[in-house]
Amino acid sequence: NIIQVRAEQSGLSFVYHPVSALPTGVRGDEKRLRQILLNLLGNAVKFTETGGIVLKVGYDDSASSPNLLRFQVEDTGCGISPDNLEGIFHPFQQVYIPKRHIEGTGLGLAITKKLVDLMGGHLGVSSTPGQGSTFWFTVDLPIVEDGRGPVRPPDRKIIGYRRDRKRILVVDDKPGNRGVIVNLLVPLGFDVQEAVNGQEGLAKATEYSPHLILMDLIMPVMDGIEATRRVRQSPDLQDIVVIASSASAFEFNRQDSLAAGCNDFLPKPVLADDLFEKLRTHLGLEWVYEAQPLPEEPPQVGAAMLVAPPKDTILTLADLAAKGKITDIRQQIAQIEQSGIEFHPFAAELDRLSKTFDMDQLTSFLNLYLEEKE
Repeated sequence: NIIQVRAEQSGLSFVYHPVSALPTGVRGDEKRLRQILLNLLGNAVKFTETGGIVLKVGYDDSASSPNLLRFQVEDTGCGISPDNLEGIFHPFQQVYIPKRHIEGTGLGLAITKKLVDLMGGHLGVSSTPGQGSTFWFTVDLPIVEDGRGPVRPPDRKIIGYRRDRKRILVVDDKPGNRGVIVNLLVPLGFDVQEAVNGQEGLAKATEYSPHLILMDLIMPVMDGIEATRRVRQSPDLQDIVVIASSASAFEFNRQDSLAAGCNDFLPKPVLADDLFEKLRTHLGLEWVYEAQPLPEEPPQVGAAMLVAPPKDTILTLADLAAKGKITDIRQQIAQIEQSGIEFHPFAAELDRLSKTFDMDQLTSFLNLYLEEKE
């Protein structure tokens, strides 16, 4: 039940234990470890068009330390030539692949090495052009005594927030980066707009008047530092909260963004918990969690009581929710919106609930109005 793997670069053999043989808990820097793994896996995805990617974790039995864990990412991508391999962890070093354009700053692996070094580990690579690459790192992570670490409170899923709807502007030249933020925030009821560079971001901010801007630092046309300076110089925009975002682990990016007028800094890749905490802090939000019961009375939007559509419409919605037919539910929401402006708040609340894909909560909401009409 063990996997014997030979590391081509070092010539050493090491053993990966099965998952059941690993401890239930180790002590280490969770955020740095997550960042390292995301960087290596993201790099593998970028350079692998066919085949697969494998992440392996196990103890290195050849090491002197009993707590030395080895993390290994294997891909079947294009591989790296020996000429490029030598400086692969240097800043701004990018792999050249003929006939392929790979976007990036050339800082990803340099940042990864810096993070591994900060954890007291070692990072290595082996690669064969045309066959794939293997990136690995070892780090000493002591076992938590008796498999028990600090007790964490159970995670609760955020499904929305109270009070007025907040407007968020996401400024980033990478569609994938913007998409992550949009997919996190729109289901929670935020009004989200996008811009592809600092110049467009300034125009959108003037037109849209957001409560908060998530500003990428490295962009074409106008970068995030200059865009933030101009936001702070504008009488109409200077009070907007600006949170800088960057994949760089270097301190100067954080300092430059704060000097330009950013209120805070959010490292990439953006983690949902970190993003939500920044929003809560700067916008004064009160989150609504999945475990919290719905209020006894029909909810309100601002000062206006929700006006519900006829009972047969609510019955139809309840039936669709019971069957999990989210597409049909959204069609019903569109019809309710067209029935009259007085139904818009009710439709907006239905839309918010439907985006959480929690049919039990949606059913509870509808039952409040069914009971009211009986």
